[in-house]
Amino acid sequence: MRSKVHPQEPACLESQVDSRGIVLRLATDEDCRQVFAWRNDPWLMSFSTSQSPVEWSDHELWFAKAIKNPDQLLLIICSDSERPMGVLRYDRNEYDQALISIYLAQKHTGKGYGSAALNEGNVMAFKRWPLKSIQAWVRADNQGSVQLFQRSGFANDHETPNTKENHVFFELKRQGNK
Repeated sequence: MRSKVHPQEPACLESQVDSRGIVLRLATDEDCRQVFAWRNDPWLMSFSTSQSPVEWSDHELWFAKAIKNPDQLLLIICSDSERPMGVLRYDRNEYDQALISIYLAQKHTGKGYGSAALNEGNVMAFKRWPLKSIQAWVRADNQGSVQLFQRSGFANDHETPNTKENHVFFELKRQGNK
């Protein structure tokens, strides 16, 4: 996999997956409606921790805050032709940990895009903040996401306190001086 700074946006990375590429770019105001549509997509909601749809007004307020919040990194996963395919989000807390959320539109799953986006996004998050770790709560019945985090080097910590019912906790710790 090759990575380089995206020429349009210095905070973005471009990744090559097989003969196809992906681009991670910062979300902008123009992405609000697409992210809303994905967030309320019945197929995506069936795998989500929160399986309830959100109202447009709530989403619009959240989105406007999220793209300006220095403790959030909201990325759009795009194809090499820069067509949006999904979302990758990091929410940093006061303990220098970030909680991650990732999803792809159904037609883009199972092609390696999620793995490439997750791996490159993790590099971006570790460069952006002095994180100790990146964490994920994944529904136990969401085997695609469970496997994604396992393949991407996240450890499954069965001893984590306050475990959410029917969820698996994953953590990727900062390595060395990254």
